[in-house]
Amino acid sequence: MVVEETLRVLVVEDNADESRLIKTVVMNAGFECVTAETGADALYYATRTDFDAILLDLNLPDINGEMVLERLRLSGNLTPVVVLSGMADVETRIALLAQGADDFVTKPFNRRELLARLNAVVRRARGLSRPTIEFKGLYINFDAKSVMVHGRPVELTGREYAVLTLLAARMGSIVSDEEILTSIYEPSEDVSPQIVKVYVSHLRKKLQHASGGETFIETVWGRGYRLGTAEETGGGLRGQSKAV
Repeated sequence: MVVEETLRVLVVEDNADESRLIKTVVMNAGFECVTAETGADALYYATRTDFDAILLDLNLPDINGEMVLERLRLSGNLTPVVVLSGMADVETRIALLAQGADDFVTKPFNRRELLARLNAVVRRARGLSRPTIEFKGLYINFDAKSVMVHGRPVELTGREYAVLTLLAARMGSIVSDEEILTSIYEPSEDVSPQIVKVYVSHLRKKLQHASGGETFIETVWGRGYRLGTAEETGGGLRGQSKAV
């Protein structure tokens, strides 16, 4: 039996309202979430639990986020850190990146941007730092935003590409309709959840057409979709997917 992997995120935010908002966004995208209100709590959790990423606010009541980041890196903790802050000046960003931050999201944040950056740092940390993922002849180039199957280009709409890259970031794991909807639409956009099935159907047909009938996206009835089966990918991104 293959145990499906759930990605775990540590949210470090002292503002209760913002913490709840971030937690809701992250959990709706399918991540497990642990929250910390202080820098001391963040260091405690980060040194005792394996996280796939940390979302770190800078303005904390005890030690600031920069100090938390510095202590993590000095201790050898390489968990990807995405800094969340209202301080968006270039010098601040450069200094944080030099200290070991993996990315920076400005408050107030766009939910889709936050999830995209979160998935990107997790993907890079898992050995997919190069711009292309290959799986069974399916090539996704994240820099060029292009898709090929066995050398044949596949033309996708922006939403179809967003769905495919989300499934690729969670290779071998089931991604629910709600998670996909949350990733490609803002809450203010009035869309039916059924639109997810439409995008997946179009995406599946285009990939099958380019490959001569091969199936890449599996439907797990009542639960969602995944790119490749758990057996094919070893249960997640740490399995058989390959960066090239």
